[in-house]
Amino acid sequence: MRHVAWPLRRASFRHQIILVFVLGFCLLSTTFVVHNVREQSDNFARENSQAAAGLAQSLAVSSRSWVLANDVAGLQEVVEAVRRYPGLRHAMVISPSGRVMAHTDPTKVDLFLSDPVSQSLLASTAPAFTLSDSDQGVDLAAAVRAGDKPVAWARVALGRDRIQADLRLIRVHGAVYVFASTLLSLVAALYIAQRLGQRVESLVQVAEEVREGHLGVRATVSRRHDEIDTLADSFNRMLISLADNAQALKAASAYSQNLIEASLDPLMVVTPDGRITDLNQAAERVTGRTRATLMGTLFADCFTEPERARALCEQVLRDGMAQDFPLSVADVAGLHPYMLNNATLLRGPGDEVVGLLVSARDVTERQRLDEALRRYKDRLEAEVQQRTADLVLARNAAETANQAKSAFLANMSHELRTPLNAILGFSSLLSMAVDLPDDHRRILGIINRSGEHLLHLINDVLDMAKIEAGRAQLQEAPFDLEGLVRDVTDMMAIRAQEKGLTLLADQPSPFPRHIVGDEARLRQVLINLLGNAIKFTDQGGVAIRLQRQLNEGGAARLIIEVEDSGAGIPETEQARIFEPFVQLGEQGVNKGTGLGLAITRQFVNLMGGDISVCSTVGQGSVFRLDLPLREAQVADLPHAEQADPGRVIGLAPDQPPCRILIVEDQRDNQVLLSRLLDAVGLPWKLAENGQIAVALFQSWQPHFIWMDHRMPVMDGEEATRRIRQLPGGQQVKIVAVTASALREQRAALISAGMDDFVRKPYRASEIYACMARHLGLHYVYEDSAPTASPEPHPLTPEALATLPAALREELAAALQSLDSACIGSVLAKVRAHNADVADTLAHLADGFDYPTILKVLQTLPHG
Repeated sequence: MRHVAWPLRRASFRHQIILVFVLGFCLLSTTFVVHNVREQSDNFARENSQAAAGLAQSLAVSSRSWVLANDVAGLQEVVEAVRRYPGLRHAMVISPSGRVMAHTDPTKVDLFLSDPVSQSLLASTAPAFTLSDSDQGVDLAAAVRAGDKPVAWARVALGRDRIQADLRLIRVHGAVYVFASTLLSLVAALYIAQRLGQRVESLVQVAEEVREGHLGVRATVSRRHDEIDTLADSFNRMLISLADNAQALKAASAYSQNLIEASLDPLMVVTPDGRITDLNQAAERVTGRTRATLMGTLFADCFTEPERARALCEQVLRDGMAQDFPLSVADVAGLHPYMLNNATLLRGPGDEVVGLLVSARDVTERQRLDEALRRYKDRLEAEVQQRTADLVLARNAAETANQAKSAFLANMSHELRTPLNAILGFSSLLSMAVDLPDDHRRILGIINRSGEHLLHLINDVLDMAKIEAGRAQLQEAPFDLEGLVRDVTDMMAIRAQEKGLTLLADQPSPFPRHIVGDEARLRQVLINLLGNAIKFTDQGGVAIRLQRQLNEGGAARLIIEVEDSGAGIPETEQARIFEPFVQLGEQGVNKGTGLGLAITRQFVNLMGGDISVCSTVGQGSVFRLDLPLREAQVADLPHAEQADPGRVIGLAPDQPPCRILIVEDQRDNQVLLSRLLDAVGLPWKLAENGQIAVALFQSWQPHFIWMDHRMPVMDGEEATRRIRQLPGGQQVKIVAVTASALREQRAALISAGMDDFVRKPYRASEIYACMARHLGLHYVYEDSAPTASPEPHPLTPEALATLPAALREELAAALQSLDSACIGSVLAKVRAHNADVADTLAHLADGFDYPTILKVLQTLPHG
């Protein structure tokens, strides 16, 4: 092509037309002839292959019965029948082992084929197989099948000698055709070149004039209206468009220049070597220099940091662009405005880099604001760090206060429960005396009830403190819900009967008897709600209802409602009744800690439930519990504890010897615990602190140790750890006697090596039961319980009416003063008038049920 293109470039237009026309037509006709020869060759080869395949398939079909019969002679006759087929080189039938069963050349019968091509045929399972296909001939085979398995192969080979002769004749005819067509194209080209040459040359002359800038010249258009005339006319229209475009381009250039000049941002065009070639008025204004002064100067010299300006140009040449590149302008006025520069490459028609376009934005004011914002941010961060440090100090102070609160709870529990243990313990021992006068027994009952009431108040305060400290925890286990409700209602029924109220346990719908939960917490909640309902109800009754419901998500809920017919709670006070230390109603007579409902709500929330109240003044109140319900099976329940067999009066016969060591620093508790051991005849020794206890253990080897928790010199935990390390220390039973109300402290005692613990104040039955569990002791119990005091008569207006009016007024004043000594003095005066009324009043006063007495007094006329 290189040798053909070179003379074309130097030849005239006429010669080029002739040469191109002749060569093109020659190449076209030659291509046609070659394609025709190839097409014919392919057709002949395809027809030959199809004929061979048909002949092989026909031979396979004809040979099948002879092969299955293993008749070689018949097979040979079939093969001989195709001997005269045109172009046949050979035909044969081959067994699967490669033996020639029949052949057009009888001399080759019974020979074996071992060449690779024949072996590949024998290994094939295809219905047809081509062994060779070339210009000389085709050799293929068809399978003789019996079912899906070939039992022989019919192989045929046809030659292609006649096809080659036909192709040679076709090539000769094609060469003649090419020569004749080329000759005719030469004649046509001479004619066309003569016609087109002159007219094209005139167009070329016009184009040369246009190239020189003469846009007003036009090409001549004849009257023939042929393609050359159309070309000339289009050429003229193009010249008109060029003239119009040149004018529009000039106007657009002026408009673009005006836009650039109108831009408020400085614009500069810089050469790749860093010199300014164009700029707008904004650039003159920022730099304080004229256009004539800046043209041709170095771009870097316009800034206070030339090195950074050169770095901007290098970045654009390297990366193609730059964004927000900061530079300060070295202006004439010395203001050094702060600019953010954006730059990109300018490219020529050949995509070569011809310069850089730099646009700048004056951000001096924004930089000033950013600096002010940064200082403000730094100040805020400093303040945040200070506040964070203050919060850390506050958190540490809160943790310290919480630790102090925990220590206070432990100390308060110990300091209050320890003397209560002596009070309740000794009063219980005295009440066991058979010859105790009734007056003394009644006084002991008052002491016991007062101690129990004080213990209840202490427990309320400690429970609230533990809840606020986040130490309240649930002890969930399966329990009998029906039994719990029955126990609570039976216990509260006595108080309801004393006030002449009915207590009803209602079951509007079935509820599960056995559930999983914190039985002790739920019992306390029900006692608080029923106790409040009875306390604030003077007539009518109290009802407790249980039912099972499903919430919107399908989860089971336990609904418990406690309804009373009392005075009701004003709507303005209903939101406050669950707050700590809030008491409503007649606070002078309904005295308490004000913690019951607050503790109740905290326990309900701890159990994952909710408590609400609906009350109407003068009609009563309904407290509603909504708790999550998890049902349990009977088999999951712990074994029920055995009923109390009664008061222990001694050890059963044949008990093993048991030595008991009492480790206690409080004299009162020493005496109480030793009296309980003496009552059943158990030998004991006393240690006043843990150090003495360790020494006594080594010398006396006790079987059981009552270990106080808090003692001087050495506390109970340390003493227990040391005893466990001594010989025999792993066998001795050690039970802690603690006044702590915190579960985590109890867990610490168990982890220190103690086997069990008993909490102060304890009852005699708890002491005996604990030793029975760990030592296997058996006791002798009192045959019958002491005769119970007869139940006092209900307090009625008629009974109080027997008293003088002045005495009734004195009784009311004493009750309202809450002075126990004054109340006792008045009751002594009542006893002088009516002993039965005095017993009834004493029973109510001992239970701090002053409201009931006052309500009855208010029904009587004043004297």
